[in-house]
Amino acid sequence: MEGSLVKGCVKLDEQNKWMQLQSFLKEYEDMYEDRDQAVEDFLRFYKGEEMENNYIKMEESMNILEQAMMTEALRKKKNLIERSLEIWPENLDAQIYQAFMLEGETAFELLDALDRLVENYNQTQLKQVKEGGYYDSDNRAYFRLLKARVTLCLEEALHSQGIRYAQEGLDLEEMDPMGFRYDLMSFYVLTDDYKSARALFMKYGSDDTALAFNVMTSAVLNRDLSYARNLIQTIQEEIPDIYKLFKNNRATMEKYLNEVHPAYFQPGTLEEIVVAMQPLVSLYYSSEALMTFVRDNISMPSNHSQPKTYAEQSEAYPHLADDDFMEHYPEWFAGIDLHRAYVIYQAGYDTLEKLENATYKDITAIPGIGKATAEQLRDNGFELP
Repeated sequence: MEGSLVKGCVKLDEQNKWMQLQSFLKEYEDMYEDRDQAVEDFLRFYKGEEMENNYIKMEESMNILEQAMMTEALRKKKNLIERSLEIWPENLDAQIYQAFMLEGETAFELLDALDRLVENYNQTQLKQVKEGGYYDSDNRAYFRLLKARVTLCLEEALHSQGIRYAQEGLDLEEMDPMGFRYDLMSFYVLTDDYKSARALFMKYGSDDTALAFNVMTSAVLNRDLSYARNLIQTIQEEIPDIYKLFKNNRATMEKYLNEVHPAYFQPGTLEEIVVAMQPLVSLYYSSEALMTFVRDNISMPSNHSQPKTYAEQSEAYPHLADDDFMEHYPEWFAGIDLHRAYVIYQAGYDTLEKLENATYKDITAIPGIGKATAEQLRDNGFELP
């Protein structure tokens, strides 16, 4: 007997599942080879129906939560979040937003509330988190919860707790799609832990301009000026526009710092430096020596006011003259700066088939290409086993 027949025979109700099973067996057991098979068929269908109902609730709850995030009116936003949780109480994203919406809470009280959410999730789902990590979509809200704790600690200067939280997030997912390594680096710089900042940079920062900027800041503050100059030179080679942030007045700097959202920026551009600087801005504003050193060691391009001709751009940036590459760049290499994307392309991954057959090790073995770039390729749909 097939599950479809069970569906026609049984109207499921959570409170009466046992009675329904008894009724089903009484009427249809003789159509199975044995009772165990009949019970298995009934439960298999019941679970499927239950999962379908749960999915519908989840989808409705998330849709209402999305409406809440788009709503400006505070009262309406709160009501929508509450409605989202009524439909699906396990909606972790809604629980996070609800915690932040509570009035009168201090930063410590809010952290306690977020800690309770983490603890509750760990009690039932920690094994799933460790096995599936961030790339199991069921765990994404949990990683957003961990990130919310770290971000709150950065905003409220709770450095010791922030270091612990950021390290916990990094330990759970080594590929670090949530960027806990950047948070951890910011905490190290803010607490003047230069040794830990250097160690973190050596582990993750071979081609990471944002980490390079942060450890450069720490190097200046710790008078390791030769190393800091080398880092500035490396950063400016990757992002020539960095002079725009430091060579103009403070108002221009503040404009950049306020306009770039830390979750939405283009890697390999000035925006990447702005996002790296945002948590450290108090150090730059309070230390004239730091600001002066960086300004003095960033060179102003002699021809920055003269736009290059297409021929000059093509010579300096060959990818601009490579029509095949430029045609596929937006689709294959979204989120990766042009320079790094072209390095991968020139390394032999110049067709869709070659990229689809590439492994994670293949990509990270390319000189100048690191884990962050490989992870972005995964986000773009390439498996990179």
